[in-house]
Amino acid sequence: ADGWTGQEVEAVAVDDLESAAPDVVKIDVECHEREVLEGMTGVMERSAPTIYCEVHEQREAVRSLLEEHGYDVEQIDYRAGNTFFRASMS
Repeated sequence: ADGWTGQEVEAVAVDDLESAAPDVVKIDVECHEREVLEGMTGVMERSAPTIYCEVHEQREAVRSLLEEHGYDVEQIDYRAGNTFFRASMS
């Protein structure tokens, strides 16, 4: 009804990218935060980037996954039903 038709794109796990290890990762993927994190556990373990993540529906699942990989998770904002986390290694 709004004219949006969408576009199909290829999904690639962050762990499969051939690039330098990031220092910071920002995640804003509209309800797919856990899937993104699951696709970057290797990067998380190898380079421990600071992660900023807007979480829509899976707050506890996302927090648990980050903590399982050694991250300290801090809620830095909450608005319009969305939680914003900053996760970093101690």
